[in-house]
Amino acid sequence: MRALIYWSISGVGGAQRLYAAFARALMECGINVDILASYGISLSKVKRDHGIDLSGVNVAVVKRLPCSNAPCGLVNSTVGVGKLTSIAGDYDLLYLDDLYLSRYIRHSGIIFYVHGYIDRTRPVAPLSKPHRMIPMAVQAMLSSYDVFRRARYLFTNSHVNAYIMHRIIGIKPSVLHPPVDTELAGRYRSRVREDAVVSFGRLGSAKGHDLAIRVVGELRRSGVDAEAYIMGSADDSTARLYVANLLKLAERLGVAKHVKFM
Repeated sequence: MRALIYWSISGVGGAQRLYAAFARALMECGINVDILASYGISLSKVKRDHGIDLSGVNVAVVKRLPCSNAPCGLVNSTVGVGKLTSIAGDYDLLYLDDLYLSRYIRHSGIIFYVHGYIDRTRPVAPLSKPHRMIPMAVQAMLSSYDVFRRARYLFTNSHVNAYIMHRIIGIKPSVLHPPVDTELAGRYRSRVREDAVVSFGRLGSAKGHDLAIRVVGELRRSGVDAEAYIMGSADDSTARLYVANLLKLAERLGVAKHVKFM
């Protein structure tokens, strides 16, 4: 049996760790795994960054234009989709986490992972980095949730996201928690507990930090003395605009004093 993982995002974040862990898990099930990416992937760097050995995995790289503006990103995305659709039929399983691709991929063995919560009846473009806004807006307009119904395996990263997704669009995915090193994290666990919602990640709408503010608003209305801690980086004008919108949301819900940014 053969599986293809479309490694669609660069960097060393949670999505990349999940790609690597999924590839390793499939290999341990006796499945031959290939990775398709739009840039070079160093397997030794993956092992160093994530502690996951992908020896034996074949990595295919799609040629891309060396630029980062929005039109260029759209061209690179289109080229990558073309390559993916041309080879997807050669595999029994296909791992995806990008809604945009569902319009072009017709495959009976899709494994789809939903990284964030679904809070609308159809996809919308998140407020993102400037050079990604146009491609993501186009992708949102052309996307649908059809792939969730067609996928052989559908996962999301928490019971909260699974619950919201089921309430909004009537589809309930299985929960597969991200591969966090709980033993390492457990060393920093405090005995002092607090009624708080913590949201940690890049400050952009795709990360859903507004949900933490809304939850705290509901908790306080229910009589729970809860706080929200939102932690992340805002390193460009789009991120700072998103933070401003979060502050306005907290004011509107009457919980501004109980929302702290770090």
